[in-house]
Amino acid sequence: MKSIKLALTAGLLATTALPVSAGKADDTLNWATAKEVAVVDPYFSVTRELVIMGHMGWDGLVLFNNETGEFDPLLATSWNWISNTVVEFDLREDVVFHDGSTFDADDVVYTINFLADEANGVPAQSVVNWMKGATKLDQYKVRLELVQPFPNAFAYLANEIMIMPEGYYESSSIGAAGTRDLSTVSPIGTGPYKVSDVRTGKFVNWAKNETYFADGPKGTPQIGNINFRTIGESNTQLAELMTGGLDWAWDVPKEQALRLEESGRVQVVNEKTLRISYLAFDVDGSSGQEFFTDQKVRAAVAHAINREAIAKRSRRNWSDRRPSPSIRHAIRRNSAARMTCLIMTTILKRLRCYWLKPDTRTVSSSTCMAIVNVSSPKQLSAIWQLSAFRRNSIGCNTARCSKRSRKAKHRSIT
Repeated sequence: MKSIKLALTAGLLATTALPVSAGKADDTLNWATAKEVAVVDPYFSVTRELVIMGHMGWDGLVLFNNETGEFDPLLATSWNWISNTVVEFDLREDVVFHDGSTFDADDVVYTINFLADEANGVPAQSVVNWMKGATKLDQYKVRLELVQPFPNAFAYLANEIMIMPEGYYESSSIGAAGTRDLSTVSPIGTGPYKVSDVRTGKFVNWAKNETYFADGPKGTPQIGNINFRTIGESNTQLAELMTGGLDWAWDVPKEQALRLEESGRVQVVNEKTLRISYLAFDVDGSSGQEFFTDQKVRAAVAHAINREAIAKRSRRNWSDRRPSPSIRHAIRRNSAARMTCLIMTTILKRLRCYWLKPDTRTVSSSTCMAIVNVSSPKQLSAIWQLSAFRRNSIGCNTARCSKRSRKAKHRSIT
């Protein structure tokens, strides 16, 4: 099943070299992590394990297509934005829940209104508090109203908002500690797999949903059973992986994964996941330094950072560099040398540095980075002595740079 496979390979790092497909004698895929699953619910168990299980057992209105970058219809067949805060969905008419009940607009309205009510105690409020509520327009048509315009609405509908049957949480209650007791709630969804057995903190077993609709973007389930176990010790997980007790192990430490790969008995799979690391500029000067209140200074720093080296050296090629739109736009408008000259002149002026005249062509990237991270004349002087504004800098005439470098060493900083 395409979507389940994508979800699993994004997080599971090691797999035995033995066959793990649906052709096994018991038609079962076994996987484990160290996390204990207290409750099988995509809203009240906010772990990555339940993110995967959520897509196995439940469906949303739409599903993100990793290949096209678009949203495909899932429980919805089509949609129409009435305004920036109102969208209407037409729903599938051939879907049943795991208990045999029929899916329709009542289930969507119930789920969204339950989630949108803060009193119901959904832990991750940021996932649901952008929704104001839902209204039934017809048996297979609903209207979703947003609190305010929200660009990520469909991303959340695809990844976070799973539809429950009407009245699903009515038998549960919120205790004195503010947590919801789901011990009386049986996991029921419309997804390609359904829970066949569960023991809190020990295991969750899933069986193929034989009645799952065949023409949806998730495809149809190809493996008969997918069993999850909690194994607290990493070494125990790896031992079972090596002996065939597990087909997948997840979140394997990088050093262990590399050693296992070298053994030739284990295949290590590293896949991309939606995790973005970034640094923010102090654009309002709240730190007391005003360097980054100037857009040209921010552009200079962004231009000087070697993103490729960071991606390769910090993650051993296990991360990708994403270009900066602002820098890419600037490069289109100016040549690299012209842009560097412009932004470095701005930096030197902001730091009261008079080593160079305003028409100086360029400086090296390493010097650019050093300048914006120091403030005292002594530090700047040391940087100058070490780098000498390298003569091989972009767009620099070596003779002119060399001459200016010699003169600049004797100038003062005010």
